[in-house]
Amino acid sequence: GPTTYISRCFREVEKQSLQYLKQHEEKNAQILIIILSDGAIFDINEAIPIAKTLIKNHKVTISSAFLETEGMDTDLLEVCQNNMKSITSTSNIGVDHFFTSTVDPEAIRKHMIKSISTVSKID
Repeated sequence: GPTTYISRCFREVEKQSLQYLKQHEEKNAQILIIILSDGAIFDINEAIPIAKTLIKNHKVTISSAFLETEGMDTDLLEVCQNNMKSITSTSNIGVDHFFTSTVDPEAIRKHMIKSISTVSKID
């Protein structure tokens, strides 16, 4: 089942964002929140209202990168994409803040092993 818990993070981001904007109210301060997820969000119903409150502020943008796992069931894929879209900013000037990318877990594993081996100087 879904294992990403995001609402607690959103609550903290909301607090930090408001504090940052208040500290920099004389400037043209902007906040960009970037979410990277497979969309399997356990607490999506708690996260949506927080995200909506955040993006009501015209100085806050939430951009999402949906990381699709290869071979994901079509129905689950649609649910996960909709989860991500529901917490993403929309734009009235044609800018799309929702991105998708297919993730091959095996390719990531190989990349991580190679990276760790290189940093550790292991063959």
